[in-house]
Amino acid sequence: GDIPGVVYATNEVTLRITVTDNLQGGLVANTRVNGHFTNGYTTEDLDFNEAGGFTVSKVLYGRDMEAGQFEFSFEPADQDSADKLGIELRAYPFYNVAGLDGVSAPMSALLDMALEFEDVGTTYTYKFKEVTASGNGYTCDENAYTLAITAIDNGDGTLSARVVITNTSAGTVITDKTVSKVNPA
Repeated sequence: GDIPGVVYATNEVTLRITVTDNLQGGLVANTRVNGHFTNGYTTEDLDFNEAGGFTVSKVLYGRDMEAGQFEFSFEPADQDSADKLGIELRAYPFYNVAGLDGVSAPMSALLDMALEFEDVGTTYTYKFKEVTASGNGYTCDENAYTLAITAIDNGDGTLSARVVITNTSAGTVITDKTVSKVNPA
């Protein structure tokens, strides 16, 4: 066979068919099977960062931004999401990098995650927000956001991920897209 993702059985199975005369003008066929075939299905893992990942950026207008000037928080929404990253279920602070006036300064990709076949149908959810409060001449983003990542089996031995970013403060979806190795973000 040539269906991507399918692992075909390689063993041989014997099928014995015995045809006998039933002595009433007809034939009777009896079958006996010795063994069985077991095929499997699997997918390649999807490295979420290679498929586009997730990066938080900060832009400051009016002056250059100093490294560490603004604090952000990243938190798994539930235990399964924490376990997927191998972290505890708590908030993790992170800080901006230095940036030029009016230029987006991307921070690190926060999710070092590989989606696997066992993850299909599971949604991993993470919360993030800017912690630094507005003041001293700065207006900071006071919204909270969620990132939901759902593993999808493409049926061809590959995975993709549905990525939904929601502004939970406003109740609006900012991004809803599907990414994969073939179609990264």
